[in-house]
Amino acid sequence: MNRTEFKEKAKENIDDLFQQLDQMEQKALEVKGDAKEKLQEKIALLQERKKDLHDRFKNLEKSTDENWTKVVNAFTNGVDAFKETLQQ
Repeated sequence: MNRTEFKEKAKENIDDLFQQLDQMEQKALEVKGDAKEKLQEKIALLQERKKDLHDRFKNLEKSTDENWTKVVNAFTNGVDAFKETLQQ
């Protein structure tokens, strides 16, 4: 996969993850009690991870040949952290 393809796939991937977060935020409006509190805590953590992942994607977009591998690894780690939080 070349760099352009990777960037396109990365963008699709984070768009999907961010959409899942949006759906979770909508669900939080419907639940009550302890479940709502736990969901809101999870959403707060995901919002932090979203910002981090967005920053990592920006770095990916402007990366050079010299730092491409490092930036890809950082982005991939960010995606993994976001997914892990979603699944908790």
